Amino acid sequence: MTWPAHIERLKPLVYDVCKDIPADLILAVIRRESNGVIGRVANSRTKLCRQLPTRQNTKKRVCHAMGLMQCVPVVVDDWNKSHAQKVTVDDMTGKSSADGRIQIKIGCELFRTYLKNLNHYDSRQFPARSPANADSNQLQMSLFAYRMGYGALQKKLDILKREGKPLTYESMLRRFPRWGYDADNDRWVNRPVKYVTAIWTAYRNRSDSDNAPVQTVVAANRSVLAGFDAMPIVLIGAAIVASYALKKFPLLRGAA
Repeated sequence: MTWPAHIERLKPLVYDVCKDIPADLILAVIRRESNGVIGRVANSRTKLCRQLPTRQNTKKRVCHAMGLMQCVPVVVDDWNKSHAQKVTVDDMTGKSSADGRIQIKIGCELFRTYLKNLNHYDSRQFPARSPANADSNQLQMSLFAYRMGYGALQKKLDILKREGKPLTYESMLRRFPRWGYDADNDRWVNRPVKYVTAIWTAYRNRSDSDNAPVQTVVAANRSVLAGFDAMPIVLIGAAIVASYALKKFPLLRGAA
């Protein structure tokens, strides 16, 4: 399944600046956040306002998420504090392909930061230090951080740890189905579970073996391997290949 044309056209930019992250995952985020509109500015205000540079060497107070991946001003400000090449408000709200490239670069760097934060939090549960080596669970949890911020995610992870629950996407779905709901005002302020589920579904419907990390395929077959601890390595490998082939080519099931 391919992306709509206005999303698919952004794939070369994603490949260019996010080489270590599955391209279709970033495209799923872009479609959800901005629907592929380069330079989009969010309607709602954020509390994370910052003074950001402009191309005219002035400063401008910004209080809206911006760009293809809807990065809030504090993210751009943090980037500028650690990089010699500064990103301007004009870069984040511009409409050209060059502007889009910068907007994707900032969003991908934020995603990498969240993934590394998870590794620092618990290297057993989240062993990857790079998206290129991350399994599906660490990628999914990074999406929660992208939506809600790492601090908010860590509070949920702390609860799961105290309760002895695994730090997994499935645990988040079961334990916090109403995360983002404002009971006092009887309304949804944010819906991170719905957000992550929608992005992950769109990604998996469009990803291919050249795009997805090897660990994602292995993680999807953990149930196949569960009873094979004593099985020779060759047979374990055969089990992985067979399971993946059946999943990738459904017509084989009828022949089995």
